[in-house]
Amino acid sequence: MRKTTATAVLVALGYYAGANIGFVLRFPPSTPSFVWPPNAILTAALLLVPPRRWWICLLAAFPVHLAAELQVSWPSSLVLALFVTNCSEALIAAGGVRWLSGAPARFDTLRRMAVFIVAAGLVAPFLSSFLDAAVVTVVHEESYASVWRTRFFSNVLTQLLLVPAIVMCATAGPAWLRGAPRARRAEAALLAAALVLVAGWVFGLVTAGPTILGGPATPVVFLLPIILLAAVRFGPGGTSLCLLGTSFVAIVAAAHGRGPFANLPPAATVLTLQTLLIVLAIPILCLAAVLVEHRHARAMLGERVGALHASEALKSAILGSLNTSVAVLDRDGRIIDVNANWGRVAAERGASLSAGLGVGGSFLETWRQAAGGGMPKADEAAASILGVLRGARQDFAFEYPCHNGAAERWFAMFVVRLDRPEGGAVVACADITARKAAELDLERSRQEITHDMRVFMMGELTASLAHELNQPLTGILTNAGAGLRFLDVAAADVGELQAILSDIVDDGKRAGEVIQRMRDFLRKSQPQRAALDLNVVVQEVVQMLTSDAIIRNVSITVDLDDQPVVVCADRVQLQQVVLNLLLNAIEAMAESTGRERTIVVRARNTEVQTVHVAVEDRGMGVRAGTYDMLFEPFFTTKPTGMGMGLAICRSIIEAHDGVIWAQDNPSGGAAFHFALPAFGAATT
Repeated sequence: MRKTTATAVLVALGYYAGANIGFVLRFPPSTPSFVWPPNAILTAALLLVPPRRWWICLLAAFPVHLAAELQVSWPSSLVLALFVTNCSEALIAAGGVRWLSGAPARFDTLRRMAVFIVAAGLVAPFLSSFLDAAVVTVVHEESYASVWRTRFFSNVLTQLLLVPAIVMCATAGPAWLRGAPRARRAEAALLAAALVLVAGWVFGLVTAGPTILGGPATPVVFLLPIILLAAVRFGPGGTSLCLLGTSFVAIVAAAHGRGPFANLPPAATVLTLQTLLIVLAIPILCLAAVLVEHRHARAMLGERVGALHASEALKSAILGSLNTSVAVLDRDGRIIDVNANWGRVAAERGASLSAGLGVGGSFLETWRQAAGGGMPKADEAAASILGVLRGARQDFAFEYPCHNGAAERWFAMFVVRLDRPEGGAVVACADITARKAAELDLERSRQEITHDMRVFMMGELTASLAHELNQPLTGILTNAGAGLRFLDVAAADVGELQAILSDIVDDGKRAGEVIQRMRDFLRKSQPQRAALDLNVVVQEVVQMLTSDAIIRNVSITVDLDDQPVVVCADRVQLQQVVLNLLLNAIEAMAESTGRERTIVVRARNTEVQTVHVAVEDRGMGVRAGTYDMLFEPFFTTKPTGMGMGLAICRSIIEAHDGVIWAQDNPSGGAAFHFALPAFGAATT
């Protein structure tokens, strides 16, 4: 609120003062003034405030416009119409500058200065002068062409001289006054004094100088060194202030009939002086903007050069201190610098390769020769490294084996692009054999735990397995007994005996399938990934759990996709995931009372090259505050649980590049989901 009030007050005071100055500089009987500051003041205000607050500036200018112009005894219709033309000029100027310039309140580049000159200095006065001249012609019956010409040149001159001065003083003036050194301030004061003295002599205020009609030379050229010095030393702000001061002295001299234009008629004096100042202002303002832009470009270049020197010094320090083997390559892959540890890499590669790993050697060729035999897709990795060297990508990291005799060693290589025009990269090579061994040990331990969990789950399914085996075994015993009784009959029916034997064979196959599924599930071997249909995996696990679900009075519903849900994975591991989620759901249902005891298993293909499996129950749901810990090792909500089932599920799914998560069902209970890359996405 305080800022809005201050803006309105400043706009009102500036507009009122500018209007009175404009009336003083009017050459009767002409209505337009030699310069008309209110429009330029309003334009500067609109450039300094955001568009959403423009209405404040226009509203603040309206009452002072009435107060200033009604005292001239003009008709109210003319006063209102002139306010509309003044506002239209300011809006066209500010809107054009804001639309075409990235920073409307800055004049520090040639493009921004050119946009201001064209939009605010030429186009806005040109368009608004038509309506202004028409109104004045209708009310005062003055010549339309004369009014339009005087008003156009007056507003062009005022916009060019006053707007940059106001904007620069408002934006950079306070900081300059607070932070400028004394020598800088003294230089500005001397420049201002020199400008006043020389301008007073040029325009005849100090002494009577020669006029333009008196000879080909004009003393106006003596002002150029001072204005150019202001452009060089103080930029567009100082230049606009110098031009404004020059214009003020010239206007005062012309009003008193002094200076090089004293022998011209008043109308010709006004037009000539306006033209002179406009022609003088445009190139000098552009020159000041170019100088500032050039100065900024040099400063940025200096910063980049300094940063480059600093980075080179830092690089040398890092290369000398790192324990990792580091080399710097140019854009073609040649080594231009190495640290002390790089020598060990060359020595380990043998005499035939060490020359290529030294300064000046071709790293890419040497590395391809060394890694080509032991690393799959070595050429693709070399192409990626070359892409980093030539700026096509930022970095590249990979691991590869290296066979040194009978021992296998693993190395990790990091290639990071150098931020410089000529390209190149830093290559760091680290021996990760110990880390790889630790990863293998960790993987073996994970597989042991996974197998133990499968054995543990099968122990929980003892009753279910016994029920599944009991049915075919009972059928075998029944049929075998019936067959024996048939054999005791003297004339046995061969057809009946064949049917009995067929039933025994079928029951034997059923029992064998149960045992085979159990053996496959309990087998201890390395994971074997292949294309498999999750619909089949889900059906196998549900069939394995059917008896257990019946015993616990739980129904399992399967909702599968019409199309195969194919992934590239290890069958046993995914069976373990689905089995664990189903067992958890069955146990969750055991805690619920009076609810529908149904579990739904869904498998779907998605539109984003993934497959989605969900196990939904109607149990008690996920306990509040446990979402972040569900898949952590040894966390369990069961009194006799181990807390490893969901953790193993997560490790299996993540090893297959998938994700697993849990959430509450809107209709009650919990839902556990996992998603895996579809077979096509996983193999591309």
